[in-house]
Amino acid sequence: MKFNNNGYELTGRKCRMSDYDFVLRVTRQTLFPLLAKYLKPSVEVFKERFRKNHKDITILQSKSRRIGFFQLKKHKNHLEIVRIFFSPAYQKKGLGKGLMQYFETSGYPKILLELWDNNPAYHFYRKIDYKVIKKENHKIHMEKRLR
Repeated sequence: MKFNNNGYELTGRKCRMSDYDFVLRVTRQTLFPLLAKYLKPSVEVFKERFRKNHKDITILQSKSRRIGFFQLKKHKNHLEIVRIFFSPAYQKKGLGKGLMQYFETSGYPKILLELWDNNPAYHFYRKIDYKVIKKENHKIHMEKRLR
């Protein structure tokens, strides 16, 4: 994967076990504060899930610098965004919008995602036409139909 966005040339590569510290650091900076409202974030749970799922994660890089990561699930009739996180220094630079546009041209008729109800990214997704389809247990389920 490779695309240009707002002066950044972004590439994606498969996550390796050696990316553990980077992924944990970004998760602590971005997700853990949101989780803390509802449950105690656990590095042990994170570590277990990372070991199990790291091969499904794509590391985003600008040149050779890791700036974020995402995880997708490809289904027959939709693309599911499991997670997208950028390092704080790379947030609010239009990179998320460019990444979402990239996903939206992948040929799927719709994209689904869920996020915590206290996640400020909710406003971003609304702005780029994602619709709320369900709210449950502090999570918001959203979709965008592309065809």
